[in-house]
Amino acid sequence: AAVEGRELTEIERRLLEEEGRLLDEARPPEVVRTDSVRIPPGRKDMGAAWYDPNENRIYLNEEVARQKYEEKAWTDPKVEGVMPLPEDAFADYEEWEQWLIAHETYHAEQDPARQHPVNAEFENEANAYATAQVQATRRRGQDLAMDAYEEAEAAASDMSDEQLIEAIETSDLAA
Repeated sequence: AAVEGRELTEIERRLLEEEGRLLDEARPPEVVRTDSVRIPPGRKDMGAAWYDPNENRIYLNEEVARQKYEEKAWTDPKVEGVMPLPEDAFADYEEWEQWLIAHETYHAEQDPARQHPVNAEFENEANAYATAQVQATRRRGQDLAMDAYEEAEAAASDMSDEQLIEAIETSDLAA
């Protein structure tokens, strides 16, 4: 490689390689939906989602994820020492899927040496991170719903009774 018409020194080449490696590590993992299955190291059953550090990808098998959602797999962790989550931890499948991706994102952001062998402390940290992400999304949704309600309430307070009746009759609420 050359820069400004000259060959790079060994130190410049190594610095550029390190900069590229750091940029790759800072890139968030891509989420890939897949039909393939994988039995994670230290486990006996297939995972619904997993992180591949070599590809910087989170793989999500939706069929397995839905099966695990129906089973409420989070209430019966397969790794000894991992704390179960409450049965009603997720309002719907979408929250479960968000949790799975957040859990694997936590793995992606950590030192790979901490991840093997699978250990309860690390899995509990990933679970806490993923749960916090789901709760934050819920709060944002509640905030947005409250903002919409307050905007509608403010708009309604500026309307006459006739305008309110017309708005209701022409909306989906009239059905």
